[in-house]
Amino acid sequence: DDCMSAARATILSQLTSLLNPRFVLGGTVEPRVTSLMLVNIALETMRTVTSDEVQILQDELCKYLLTWSYTTTDLIILSLTLRVIFNLFQPMLRNEMKVPLEIFLTSVHMRILDTTTKKTSTSQQQTNNKNTTTLSSFSKEQQEAALESLLEFCQEPSLMQDLYLNYDCDVNCTNLFDTIVGSLAAMAAPNSSSITAHNKLAVEGILSILDSIARKCCITNNNNNNANYDNNYYTAESGNDDQRNNTYSNISCNISNIIMNDTDENGSIHDIHNNISESGNNSRSSSVGGGDWEAEEETHKVAAQERKRTKHIIQQVVNEFNENNKNWIKIAEEMGLFHKTATPEMVASFLYNTSQIDKTIMGLYLG
Repeated sequence: DDCMSAARATILSQLTSLLNPRFVLGGTVEPRVTSLMLVNIALETMRTVTSDEVQILQDELCKYLLTWSYTTTDLIILSLTLRVIFNLFQPMLRNEMKVPLEIFLTSVHMRILDTTTKKTSTSQQQTNNKNTTTLSSFSKEQQEAALESLLEFCQEPSLMQDLYLNYDCDVNCTNLFDTIVGSLAAMAAPNSSSITAHNKLAVEGILSILDSIARKCCITNNNNNNANYDNNYYTAESGNDDQRNNTYSNISCNISNIIMNDTDENGSIHDIHNNISESGNNSRSSSVGGGDWEAEEETHKVAAQERKRTKHIIQQVVNEFNENNKNWIKIAEEMGLFHKTATPEMVASFLYNTSQIDKTIMGLYLG
């Protein structure tokens, strides 16, 4: 087994090295195409992955794929690159690829699909009261390839939910789910009376996301209908009612501590960031005794909602600070991010640990 794993890692390393843009391979695209196809086959047939293979994927392959997505004008190479990116995030590798997934979706897919909205002049609005959406500088074929790749992500049953929980509800990550849905919505709207392939692909992506949400709701309802919620079950048989009440009570206390930071008057925004991440991890990994699926699911929902709400509060305070609002501390206090009276330690920790802070504005603020 060790010899086989070492051989696999060596083969993967050699295939990856062929994608290095600095290597001149006869001035043709065929070697690159062949290498991308073989890497795709390797990823699609993987059943287990070793730490050495993960290291190769993270350090070398991701770097080369990002470079090719920025530099290539060849549609075949772009399509194969997007396919490799998709295969990198199968469930077996997803936990190891959280940061690369965010980078790829924002810097590759969203960049290719980037649209800007231009308003028409006043005279034009009188005759045609619509906004004109101008596509990015990428060709229609390149955008179609990016849309097809994004559609594959949307069609993954659990991926959209994972994106929302692990990115949109994480204070240290972008709102990836929101960005994808917004981009698809912009691409779905036709610019003229005719409906293009782009519009159809974007609508299909939105429908796939809605379908995954509907399936999740159906699973929830089925589990609720199949569960025995008779009061005697919780009290006489297993005592799960007390466990459920304790679960909700613990989550509420944890959330209160996260937002209000009651445990330490000199608490920092760094503590808030860590507590939010920890509460999310704990909520996903915790198990409620007695097989109480409903309580466990509700625990996840409550924790995710509070993490998202706290992230929204932090972002609002960051926006106020970045707009050079002199009253940003008061606003943070009113929104519950700090105690009723913020201490210098809290303010310093917020400025130090919050990555979204505009460093130029911070320099002016500190004088």
